[in-house]
Amino acid sequence: MGIVDYAKKAFGIAPKTDKRHLDNVLNTILYGNLVGFNDVVFYNYSCEDYIKKGYKSNPEVYSIINKIVQKTLIAPIYLYEEKPDQKAKVYKSCKKSKSKIEISKYKIYTTKALEFATTGQDLQALLENPNPKQSWRDLSELGRIFYNAQGEYFLYRETADDSDIALELYVAPANLMTPVYGGGDVNNPITGWKLNLLNGFTRTLDAKDVLQIKRANPEYDSMGSQDRGMAPLESGLKYLQLNDASLKAWINSTENEGAKGILSPNHADPKLWLTPDQNKATTDIVDKKINGTDNKNKVVVSSMPLQYTSMALSPTALAVLEGLKWSGFKLPWLWGVNPVLFNENPIQHNLEEAKLSLVTDVVVPYLSIEEDALNRWLVKPFAERDKKNYKVDYDVSVYDELKLSTDEAEALLKVCTINEVRVMLGYDEVDEEYANQIFIAGGMVPLSDFSSGLMLGNEDVSKSFQFDNIELTTKAEILKGCLMFYPDIDINEWVNGIRKLVPNHIVDEYEFEPHLTVLYGFDDMKMNTDKLSSVVNDFIKSNPISIKADRIGLFSNEKDVIKINVEDLNGNLTRLNKLVKSQFEYQNDFPDYKPHITIAYTKKGTGAYLDGSLIDLKDYGLKDLNKGVMKYSDSDKNKTVI
Repeated sequence: MGIVDYAKKAFGIAPKTDKRHLDNVLNTILYGNLVGFNDVVFYNYSCEDYIKKGYKSNPEVYSIINKIVQKTLIAPIYLYEEKPDQKAKVYKSCKKSKSKIEISKYKIYTTKALEFATTGQDLQALLENPNPKQSWRDLSELGRIFYNAQGEYFLYRETADDSDIALELYVAPANLMTPVYGGGDVNNPITGWKLNLLNGFTRTLDAKDVLQIKRANPEYDSMGSQDRGMAPLESGLKYLQLNDASLKAWINSTENEGAKGILSPNHADPKLWLTPDQNKATTDIVDKKINGTDNKNKVVVSSMPLQYTSMALSPTALAVLEGLKWSGFKLPWLWGVNPVLFNENPIQHNLEEAKLSLVTDVVVPYLSIEEDALNRWLVKPFAERDKKNYKVDYDVSVYDELKLSTDEAEALLKVCTINEVRVMLGYDEVDEEYANQIFIAGGMVPLSDFSSGLMLGNEDVSKSFQFDNIELTTKAEILKGCLMFYPDIDINEWVNGIRKLVPNHIVDEYEFEPHLTVLYGFDDMKMNTDKLSSVVNDFIKSNPISIKADRIGLFSNEKDVIKINVEDLNGNLTRLNKLVKSQFEYQNDFPDYKPHITIAYTKKGTGAYLDGSLIDLKDYGLKDLNKGVMKYSDSDKNKTVI
């Protein structure tokens, strides 16, 4: 008889081949003696020493845990409603990655699939002040100290009768919490938790009102050890003891080490050596004028030839110092923290890698665990009550270590859209159709346009599949001209104004001739400016242009282009654009006309702070936005008034 069949017979399990019954055999063995009609409490778990002898008494342990906890507290928590954006949800799992680039992609999910909750005000208030004495930061800090020191931490909620809606939240130390087993269900054996109130009384909390966030514990036994978190120090007690012993020995050796050196005459003739009385007098002088903090940095003059011989540290003292170094190296790794972070003189490259590792390997994984637990236990009852898909989320994009470098952003542009990369960098999306397309490396043209530009002579072969033995060439570029509208503006005021608006240390080029482009890409070799003047002026006579420009926008390519968005109030500007397109040959890559006035070209990633800002052009020399002149600029930038 196999072990599974034996277990089935021993515990009265029906001989079925259903997988669920087979999976529950282990639970039956482990918890069969704990569940029943009477509650069973085992006070078999004590981790108080990890706080008293570890976190509170050992500077190494305190430094490690404090560094982790303080880093986790940087990320703010927000309440959202999840939107049904299936494409964005693909990026939801990126937060669980340990790659900086993958974690950055999680920002796409939060931007596109989450929006700040406008309801659930009581839940929002709970995330700010979970109880009358603590803020969310205070509560989180305390709980995370317990988690890292004791291997687990507990939140419990105060609720109204027959409700799972939390009214207040509190942290309970792990060493004061004991599971209550019973209920008859081996799959859910814990029916409650007993909280030691430290005054001779206990309080029994219902299991559903307690959230336990714990580290995995592989110690399975019939006393329920697997239900408790495993403290990192449990496996590192020897290193903690070595560290404590080394510190104690170092202090003792410092106190008892004795003299640091010998002061003696620097002369071979014994007649010139110090007499006992002179020796005593010299010792008194040394104590007075050389030893002690009062003599720090003093220059001492001797009237006799003396020499100083240093006495090195003893082998025991050296061994003590070596023990301190070894334990200091090993202890941080218990929490997955690189000890380079505690090195007094680290190599910069190693330090940067250690900082990144702390965030990607320790902080973000922990926040993801806590976030998932809160959504299951705290948020779900509020979501069911309000019929909203609430989610709480820690914003990890605030960590400087996760900011993408220029090289990483440029590499992502090969596989992601401009707007996706902007979101990952923390910028708003731009309202440009091309910003939602993937660009290929050759010439940086949209993928949708690349296949349509293949030509054989004058014949478009982009949709032909007969490519055998045919040499394909891209469409020849024409010499391009541009039709521009120059509004009535004082150039001196404009130049002075934009220099103040956009600091010159980020600027590659200012636009000192403010204009609005009507159409770019005219075939300059075929342009007839007289005809263009006639077409444009005839149109404007009966269709006057009416525009408004009061908000700054931005789009990025190799640089950030800071512009003023132009509203076509009566649509005549757009109709003029379509008219000249129909009357003259042109070539450009902008199918949608979006009029704007360029302010400056800045270094990539530096202009986003102005995006969306309001601007009053009267402060920049504008006299009348709807009055001015039309000019045609040829491919050599020679301008003709139209």
